[in-house]
Amino acid sequence: MAQLIAILMTEKRTEEGERFGYIDLFDPERRERVGAPDFDDTKFMTETEARKLAEERGWSFRIG
Repeated sequence: MAQLIAILMTEKRTEEGERFGYIDLFDPERRERVGAPDFDDTKFMTETEARKLAEERGWSFRIG
């Protein structure tokens, strides 16, 4: 099974200049969006938080 890709969907930045947005998941093997299981899509997070979440769950990480 291919590793899921967590994409931080964002064009926004915090006052400190860090990107923030929400996580979307993509399955490259099936070439489809799979949402974000057991994760609230409406929860915005910074790039740092998103990278940490991806690392904890074993996802690859990209900025979208």
